[in-house]
Amino acid sequence: AVRGTKAVLEAAAKQKPGVKRVIVTSSVCAIHDMNRKQPPKHEQYCEEDWNEVSEMPAEAYWVSKVQAERTAWRLAEELGLDLVTILPNFVLGPIFSEQQTGAVSVGFMKGILESPASKEFKGDWVVNDVRDVAAAHILAAENPAAKGRYIVSQPQ
Repeated sequence: AVRGTKAVLEAAAKQKPGVKRVIVTSSVCAIHDMNRKQPPKHEQYCEEDWNEVSEMPAEAYWVSKVQAERTAWRLAEELGLDLVTILPNFVLGPIFSEQQTGAVSVGFMKGILESPASKEFKGDWVVNDVRDVAAAHILAAENPAAKGRYIVSQPQ
């Protein structure tokens, strides 16, 4: 995740001034860990929070999202890029790829649907529609006032 993020920001910097803003898809995983061991700074998690407790290998995805977003912010500063990050929860929705069976979200849901009835699923599952996440990206790109990090989530 870090290498890809770095490559995108470096490529964007080479295209200035044609690139007005870079929108990076991060995740709420960059805000809180899997089991929410780290309390939020305020009453609930917000854009000011950073996941400081996830560890390898148990929360590799969470760690990668934190590292990639921190890299994006550091490089944006160094390269003089206007950056906005979008932080959705678990994203589901219509699939446009013919290779849909390999998608992480599809595989996850398939695992739930095909699991034995006796298997218990713990935790809160907050799901975002992919179309809402796409709309957030468009708003971040088109609205000149957009700055910083934006959580895309459904109320719990």
